[in-house]
Amino acid sequence: MILIRDTTSDLARRLTAHGSVATIGNFDGVHHGHQALIERVIDRAKAYPGAARVAIVFEPQPKEFFQGPRAPGRIMDLREKFNAMQGYELDCLYCLPFNRSLQQRSANDFVGNVLVKGLGLRYLVIGDDFRYGSDRAGSFSHLAAYGQRQLYADGSGFGVEASETITVGGQRVSSTRIRSLFAQGDLDAAEKLLGRPYRKLGRVSFGRQLGRTIGAPTANVVLQKRPALTGVFCTRVRLAGSTSWLSAVANIGSRPTVDKIRSDGSQHYFLEVHLLDWSGDLYGQMIEVEFRKKLRSETAFENIEQLKQQIALDIASAKAYWKQVAN
Repeated sequence: MILIRDTTSDLARRLTAHGSVATIGNFDGVHHGHQALIERVIDRAKAYPGAARVAIVFEPQPKEFFQGPRAPGRIMDLREKFNAMQGYELDCLYCLPFNRSLQQRSANDFVGNVLVKGLGLRYLVIGDDFRYGSDRAGSFSHLAAYGQRQLYADGSGFGVEASETITVGGQRVSSTRIRSLFAQGDLDAAEKLLGRPYRKLGRVSFGRQLGRTIGAPTANVVLQKRPALTGVFCTRVRLAGSTSWLSAVANIGSRPTVDKIRSDGSQHYFLEVHLLDWSGDLYGQMIEVEFRKKLRSETAFENIEQLKQQIALDIASAKAYWKQVAN
């Protein structure tokens, strides 16, 4: 699978030379509902020999464009979505920039230029709540009507279907539901909707080394988007190129004790991981962090000494957890 950002590139044109079968959405989490859409694309593509199997995502996600710092936290960034989709028989992840120009496109313009002209769309699978175009005017009925036109040289148009709602435990699977479970600290329930343990990927950057001064050195990953999951967790870590996991404790969020909110209301967000009973240099390395149990929410302490004391308790709690798991 490849990532494309421009359908006018030679690579994109070669890929879609025989048209495409696609699905479209935010795919935040690539949960069971998203997986059903992807699997439907793979199945439908069998009727269109040579057609590229494509998932289309928006970056930033529309609510991030409109709401800025108030937008819902991210479950996955683009790289994590790409990695999660690589387990399927997709040919391409098309990252569609969501900007003012795209936001102002009419529904007809979006379908005609982005989907038909850009991707040679032959069949589209959408979720039951997908809307598009200026003022969200585009709907399933609009797609169905547009697809009946003679769009291509052979006189054909494109087909469209809306996927059935996927439920787990009698409740609709959605990114919103997963964020709610994250807020409750219910990682087990979230895992059932995701279909896998929740993990974050990132490259370790050179931080302020505050952790070293308080006896808890951390591998720091800068997060480009506000995370949907925040707090302190028992985690395990896998280093790039390794198949083994290392026990750890991690904080994910805005570091309220040491960082300040910026004047525009936005914040910096980090994933800080302390590997238990391990020493080494991880700067520049890619790591994968799996979240297993929530210990507590993020707290703004009055001073660094209070933070140091709490971190010691967090480390002790994490060691006790992993000892129990091992037994």
